[in-house]
Amino acid sequence: MKLDQYTIKARLKAMLGLDSLTSKIVVVGLGVTGVSVARYLAALGFDFVIADSREQPAGIAQLREELGSIAVLSGAFDETLFSNATHLIVSPGIPLTEKAIAEAVKNGTEVI
Repeated sequence: MKLDQYTIKARLKAMLGLDSLTSKIVVVGLGVTGVSVARYLAALGFDFVIADSREQPAGIAQLREELGSIAVLSGAFDETLFSNATHLIVSPGIPLTEKAIAEAVKNGTEVI
């Protein structure tokens, strides 16, 4: 069964609280999972930011070109960015004990 974008967005909102109009999403990590999530969210029309702690993650230039206006940040994680987000979608290789993530959670940011 193939779902249209409207149905997918409605399910993401119901299950995870993700809303393409109001959610402030940060995809954390540019490994396989992070890149896949970023492509998926972009295809659905979500606005989000990608953050990776590495200065030059593999494939970052191509991803910036592919995603156009989506901000791709590299280097040390920005605690303010994370704490101002409504949702962090964290790649499995990044510990939730990472200082910026832990602070965001303490401030009420949802982690997926």
